[in-house]
Amino acid sequence: MMDDFKEGVCKWFASSGQSFGYITYNDGMNEVYVHYSQIARKNLRDPKYRDMKKGDTVKFKIADGYHNNGTQAVEVEILIHVDND
Repeated sequence: MMDDFKEGVCKWFASSGQSFGYITYNDGMNEVYVHYSQIARKNLRDPKYRDMKKGDTVKFKIADGYHNNGTQAVEVEILIHVDND
């Protein structure tokens, strides 16, 4: 597993059902799978504490996984949460 954090933007995220999505790296060329369980908790009392939305700016690490040629995003932190409702 790499120790360096990367930055990117949420490409899309299905917050209902399986709760997963994809993050696009800042280079705009690559993307990585993300599962809701890897999104950092900020407020345990808020039911949407792991709700990532399209366009959110995030930082994350890359780890071994089952998606995207064997990688996935882990330790995901939402830096800028957009309001696109």
